[in-house]
Parts: sequence; C-alpha cells; structure tokens
Amino acid sequence: MYESIAGVDGCKDGWIAAFCPVINKPMPEFKIYDTFRELIERMPDSSLIMIDIPIGLADEDSRQCDIEARKKLDVRGSSVFPTPIRAVVEDPRSQMDYAYAVGVSQQNHKRQKGISKQTHAILPKIAKVNELMTPELQNRILETHPELIFWALNHGEPLPPKKTEKGKKRRIEILDKIFPGIEKEIYAKAKEFCKEAKIDDVIDACACLATAILFLTHKTTKIPTEPETDKKGLRMEMHYPNPDKLLLF
Repeated sequence: MYESIAGVDGCKDGWIAAFCPVINKPMPEFKIYDTFRELIERMPDSSLIMIDIPIGLADEDSRQCDIEARKKLDVRGSSVFPTPIRAVVEDPRSQMDYAYAVGVSQQNHKRQKGISKQTHAILPKIAKVNELMTPELQNRILETHPELIFWALNHGEPLPPKKTEKGKKRRIEILDKIFPGIEKEIYAKAKEFCKEAKIDDVIDACACLATAILFLTHKTTKIPTEPETDKKGLRMEMHYPNPDKLLLF
C-alpha cells in the first residue's frame, strides 16, 4: 500500500522530514519543507507520514490523547503541550497575540484553561494543519509524539530532557538500533540545516520515521484505543511504538 515512509517534525523555518523507501529500511534522507501544504503536495500519495503535530481539534475540552500521553510520560508529561481548542486555533488574531489567545481559550474552554507560550509558538502550524487536513489525508498522515515514541522505545521509562547532552545521546543510541550508524548522519544534517532546524528536530524526525517503520510491521499502538472524531471527521489519536512488541529493544 505504501511505497515510501516519512517522519516529520516542525522546525524553525517549516518542517523537517526524514524519509526512506519501504523496502530494506536504508539510512534516512532528509528534506526541509517550507509549509505543510508543500509537504503534502511534494510527498507521493503512496507515502505514510508520521508527524509530530496535533491532528483533530476539540471544541471545548482537552483531547483525550493528550491527557493519556501526559499520564504515560509521568515526570516528562509536560513535554506534551495540550492542544488548543478550535476557537483558539481558528481565530487569526490568536496566532499573533498571546494574551488574546489565552483569553479566547479561557472564555471557550469548559475548564477555563489558557494556553502555554510553547503552544502559542506553534499555533500557526497547528492552524495550517487543521485547515488542510481531511479524513482522506488521515489515511496516510498520522499523528505521533517523539517523547511518547522514545518512552516506548526505552522500555516505558522517560528519557532525560532532549535539550541536554545526556538526553540527545540516549535518543541517538535508541535510534541507532533501528538505523545503525545514524549518529554521524544526524550531526551532519544538524550542521547542514543549522539555519532551519536544530539537532533535536532532526532526532525527532527520525523518531517519527522509526514509528512509521514499526507501524508497517504492526508494532505500534495508539491512544486512545477508541478515538473520538472532531467536527471535520478527523480522529484525535496518537500513534507510537507498542512496548510489548519491541523485543529487540
């Protein structure tokens, strides 16, 4: 069904994709896409894409997949930013004005919750994905989260923060089990893309790609197991490696 697979993470100047053909799982190739529209138009229709961005928006409460992900990650749960409700995402002014976005969220969220500055920083990306995603596209573009991925690949144990040297090292060690020799390539691409993306963006894109590979071999799971759909018909779910099926790790 799928002829190629990709893992995608947001970065400073767009989106970074790690991709490879389905057959033989070679060393990933990397590309920067300026916009989400460019990403979906340039990627073949036969591609499976695992992407670190919310797909599907709740109207007045937190998404169940965000709640469950934060619970699984325990001490690292704060790394999963709660997805803004639809009223915030679809209000153009919210993307430019943090205080205004907080107010819109508090007024429309059933628990009067605001949004964090980290979430606000990626609000334009969330809005564009919400604008362009369809149930049909969701057959090949699935939501994941790097911290949940690494948690699963690390035997259900949270890793040190990804910005730390210890955290980077442990993540690369894990990825090396799927892509032997990936460390050299990660650092080379981080240097090449230094103006557009950081090393943790490259690492996260590789983690998303690893999840796409495991998805094809039925070694992933999702939360919640029975996801709700939003008003656009999009499933609100996160896919990640199934720890019970990862005997090699």
